[in-house]
Amino acid sequence: MNTLSDPNLPLIESARVLIDQGQLTEAADVLNKARAQAPNDPRVYLMAGVMSEKAGNVLAPFLSLIHISEPTRQAEI
Repeated sequence: MNTLSDPNLPLIESARVLIDQGQLTEAADVLNKARAQAPNDPRVYLMAGVMSEKAGNVLAPFLSLIHISEPTRQAEI
Protein backbone atom coordinates (compact mmCIF):
# COMPACT_ATOMS: atom_id res chain seq x y z
CA MET A 1 0.00 0.00 0.00
CA ASN A 2 1.26 3.49 -0.74
CA THR A 3 0.49 6.94 0.62
CA LEU A 4 -1.82 7.73 -2.30
CA SER A 5 -4.16 4.88 -1.48
CA ASP A 6 -3.53 5.11 2.28
CA PRO A 7 -2.82 8.68 3.40
CA ASN A 8 -2.78 7.61 7.07
CA LEU A 9 0.09 5.16 6.56
CA PRO A 10 2.93 7.69 7.05
CA LEU A 11 1.37 8.89 10.30
CA ILE A 12 0.88 5.34 11.61
CA GLU A 13 4.46 4.44 10.72
CA SER A 14 5.79 7.63 12.33
CA ALA A 15 3.86 6.89 15.51
CA ARG A 16 5.27 3.36 15.61
CA VAL A 17 8.83 4.66 15.33
CA LEU A 18 8.22 7.31 18.01
CA ILE A 19 6.73 4.70 20.35
CA ASP A 20 9.73 2.41 19.79
CA GLN A 21 12.00 5.36 20.67
CA GLY A 22 10.01 6.12 23.83
CA GLN A 23 8.81 9.49 22.53
CA LEU A 24 5.25 8.91 23.69
CA THR A 25 4.05 12.53 23.78
CA GLU A 26 5.13 13.00 20.18
CA ALA A 27 3.55 9.68 19.22
CA ALA A 28 0.26 10.79 20.79
CA ASP A 29 0.34 14.00 18.75
CA VAL A 30 0.89 12.02 15.55
CA LEU A 31 -1.88 9.57 16.42
CA ASN A 32 -4.28 12.44 17.10
CA LYS A 33 -3.51 13.79 13.61
CA ALA A 34 -4.13 10.34 12.16
CA ARG A 35 -7.41 10.05 14.06
CA ALA A 36 -8.52 13.47 12.79
CA GLN A 37 -7.68 12.44 9.23
CA ALA A 38 -9.34 9.01 9.40
CA PRO A 39 -11.45 8.60 12.56
CA ASN A 40 -12.48 5.03 11.73
CA ASP A 41 -8.98 3.73 11.05
CA PRO A 42 -8.50 0.89 13.57
CA ARG A 43 -4.71 1.17 13.33
CA VAL A 44 -4.87 4.49 15.18
CA TYR A 45 -6.47 2.82 18.18
CA LEU A 46 -4.23 -0.24 18.00
CA MET A 47 -1.16 2.01 18.06
CA ALA A 48 -2.67 4.02 20.92
CA GLY A 49 -2.95 0.76 22.84
CA VAL A 50 0.69 -0.09 22.11
CA MET A 51 1.70 3.41 23.21
CA SER A 52 -0.28 3.13 26.44
CA GLU A 53 1.22 -0.25 27.22
CA LYS A 54 4.70 1.19 26.67
CA ALA A 55 3.79 3.93 29.15
CA GLY A 56 2.86 1.28 31.72
CA ASN A 57 -0.91 1.48 31.39
CA VAL A 58 -1.89 -2.16 30.91
CA LEU A 59 -5.64 -1.45 30.82
CA ALA A 60 -5.55 1.06 27.95
CA PRO A 61 -4.82 -1.45 25.16
CA PHE A 62 -8.05 -3.26 26.02
CA LEU A 63 -9.96 0.03 25.97
CA SER A 64 -8.49 0.75 22.55
CA LEU A 65 -9.88 -2.55 21.31
CA ILE A 66 -13.31 -1.59 22.61
CA HIS A 67 -13.07 1.64 20.64
CA ILE A 68 -12.30 -0.28 17.46
CA SER A 69 -15.55 -2.18 17.89
CA GLU A 70 -17.42 1.12 18.44
CA PRO A 71 -16.05 3.39 15.68
CA THR A 72 -18.69 6.08 16.09
CA ARG A 73 -17.30 7.12 19.47
CA GLN A 74 -14.44 9.61 19.09
CA ALA A 75 -12.11 10.83 21.79
CA GLU A 76 -8.68 12.36 22.08
CA ILE A 77 -5.96 9.78 22.46
